[in-house]
Parts: sequence; structure tokens; C-alpha cells
Amino acid sequence: MGTRGTTIPGIGWYAAACLIAHFGEIGRFPTVGAVVSLAGLSVRQKQSGRSVHQYACIDRHGRRSLRSLLYLCAMAALRASPECRSFQQRMLARGKPGKVVMTALSRKLLHLVYGVWKHQQD
Repeated sequence: MGTRGTTIPGIGWYAAACLIAHFGEIGRFPTVGAVVSLAGLSVRQKQSGRSVHQYACIDRHGRRSLRSLLYLCAMAALRASPECRSFQQRMLARGKPGKVVMTALSRKLLHLVYGVWKHQQD
């Protein structure tokens, strides 16, 4: 990822170094879904017997430290990027709770990091 990762709002040099340490070689992940799963930000539907109408939540089977790092990067991205602020306002207007918005923004940042790193473009 090198210096390209720091062009993403909310991702600084420390966060980029931590992401490199967590992922290693990005080529070992065939899709962005594999990276999202490693971070524990994939969505799963809770179902059991007759109770099939529960809310979806994130699957926390990934790395907690990576999830925490992305959450902090999402907070920094809200301060640095007007696109992230408009994303936050749109989700809040739809009635989403604040933590759900921050989790969605963390996942969105992870998608951006994967795209920049995989294609070597800003």
C-alpha cells in the first residue's frame, strides 16, 4: 500500500502501517469480502428456530484490533472528508443509530483501502 493508503481520508501513516501488518500480501485475498470478513465487519442475519425476524448485526469473528483501528479511522474521516460527513448525515436521516453509522463507515473505508491497494491507484 505504501504512501497510496494515506491518500484516503482518515488513513494516516500509522493506520496504513497497521493495515499492512494485519493483511500482509493483499494478493492472498481474492475479494474484498475476504478482507471484510478478516476484520469482522461482515453482516450476518441472526436466525434460530421461529425467531427469524431479528436485526442483522456484524459478525465479530474477525480481528478485534483491526475493527478498532478502522473505527478510529472512520472517526478521523468524518473530520477530514465532506463525502464521509454526507454519508453519515444520509444514514442518520434514515434513522440509523450512531454506532451503526460508524460501523458502516468503517466498512466503507476498508473497501476503499482494498481497492487502492489492489489496483495500485489513488
